[in-house]
Amino acid sequence: MCEDQVIGAAYARMSTEMQNEKSPDDQVRVCRERARGDRAAIPDENVFIDRAVSGTKPDRDALAALKAAAKAKRFSVLYFEDLSRLGRESTHLMFLLKELVYDGIRVISVNEGIDSANDSWHILATILGLQHEQYVRDLGHRVRRGQAGAVLDNLSAGDICFGYASEPIPGSEKTRRGRDGRPQKRVIIDADKARWVIKIFEWFALERMSMQGIADKLTQLEVPKDHRASTTGWHHDYVKRILTREKYIGKWTWGKRRNKRNPTTGKVKQEAVPSKDHVVVPREELRIVPQELWDAAQARLRKIKDVYPGPNGAAGREGASYVDAYPKNEFSGLLFCASCDARFVVAGSHGRYMACGGIRMHRCDVHTHVPRALLRSILIDCMRREITATRERVDAIVEATQRLVAEAVARRPSELDAPRADHARVEGQIANLLAVAESGVGCPQSIARRIRELDDRQNAIRGRIDSLRSPRQPTPAVPTRDWLLAELHHLEEWIADDPRELAQVFRALAGGRIQMIEVIPRGKKRGYFTARFRAHVLGLLAERNRRLGAASDSDPTGLASGQLEPEGTEYTIDIVRPARSEELAEEVYRLRAQGFQWKDLRKQLGCGYATVKAAFAMAKARRES
Repeated sequence: MCEDQVIGAAYARMSTEMQNEKSPDDQVRVCRERARGDRAAIPDENVFIDRAVSGTKPDRDALAALKAAAKAKRFSVLYFEDLSRLGRESTHLMFLLKELVYDGIRVISVNEGIDSANDSWHILATILGLQHEQYVRDLGHRVRRGQAGAVLDNLSAGDICFGYASEPIPGSEKTRRGRDGRPQKRVIIDADKARWVIKIFEWFALERMSMQGIADKLTQLEVPKDHRASTTGWHHDYVKRILTREKYIGKWTWGKRRNKRNPTTGKVKQEAVPSKDHVVVPREELRIVPQELWDAAQARLRKIKDVYPGPNGAAGREGASYVDAYPKNEFSGLLFCASCDARFVVAGSHGRYMACGGIRMHRCDVHTHVPRALLRSILIDCMRREITATRERVDAIVEATQRLVAEAVARRPSELDAPRADHARVEGQIANLLAVAESGVGCPQSIARRIRELDDRQNAIRGRIDSLRSPRQPTPAVPTRDWLLAELHHLEEWIADDPRELAQVFRALAGGRIQMIEVIPRGKKRGYFTARFRAHVLGLLAERNRRLGAASDSDPTGLASGQLEPEGTEYTIDIVRPARSEELAEEVYRLRAQGFQWKDLRKQLGCGYATVKAAFAMAKARRES
């Protein structure tokens, strides 16, 4: 090699292991032939090859080594067969090319005529880079189209789950095109694993085992998992996926999710596909779980979902978030700052106070703390006052409920709306398939079979519509005066007997929200809060009945269950401690009546003379008034 000879480098890439192993070598050969024409040499240490790596990924071992060599000035010219070898994501590709040119590297695409020595090289590179990126998108569309066709033809599209297997169809490889024609495959039931699927459903639906308990038992019995599993142990989430998979009842749905690539990192994630684009094929011959067992399992899953909230605050028990379903203290998720609308959090020494959570994020200037014990006692007094007031206006509540019952019946959506919408949707699907058949696109047998399935479904929907054309469900009964008074009596006993569940009680009373307004008296540095909320005593009835698991017969009106409820009473309460003299008033009056001297009262109560005298005067004034 001559001292003045230009040192070059070559980059080659093959996407998958299914490609010809000699492909990268052929690419390097083409690059070296062009380099000889340019009087350049490509030593073996400057040949960079990525094997079985997609061009959409920016992080590739050989590509990283190439960039490091370029920074080290080990070569001055880079050759590659075409831009698609360097990358198939236009954003990364152009950034890489410009970075190399900035570092003084001349880049040459052998087959595309791109040479950075020309001023307009970046225009052609941009256009061809976009074409290479579009090729990947078109390839993805064609692959999904072929997989959807395989599903419609009752063939395997790679969507095999636990309990099933695939087997090749003899002779089908003769109809496949390509260098390595592979036979088509059909889905079959794996008898060994199918029995474990049934056992999982029986344990869950009939024996009432938990999903974690089932997972532990399967791990203990060393039951093999799906063929794609990387670990041997079972997880409760894996059990849940089995319990919710409709394939086990012969309903095969394909295309629920599709891959989406991040253009910056090249990482792939899956996103949900609208249900209208799903491919649904009934395969009764592949049913594993009997319908009765499936229905029992789904009923229990729905009950669990109603009781326990989902992850990250997702709706759970009665639509509650995690903090509502499992409060850490009696005010969790209940107090909101009127200034920044942030929730209050536990604060102060030993967690004895509540304060605005916006302070921690420096987006609120409300620094006043409210004592938890004081707020708790004030809200309990408010509950008792509201129950007493409700007794006094029972007749008005019954009258208001009559009006609410009438309004609720008028607002009740028609039960025929959903099946009518289904009927229209199926009718549209049939029309679309007929249009496809007339255009000559697609497999006529598959289209005909799908039309027959939709026609059967349409007949079933018509039958459901006919069955619903009957008298509507009965109107809820209006609560009687005696029923409401009895419920209020039970409610007061329940609050007194079960003070540990104050979190749900306070939430039911205030409708889930108490607004805390900071008040700073004139001339004072320390302030207090005013609590504003609307008290719903009937919400307390709903919480009590839910906790006791009351049947619907105990509340035929829907009033206590929260379905019907008149507006509550609005409260605005100052959360301040009463004066020391007001707290001691009755005690001082009682002790004074027993003959205690003023100095003895000061010692026993631990307060000053002025406080004792003021307390006595306050108690005396109450009695005189």
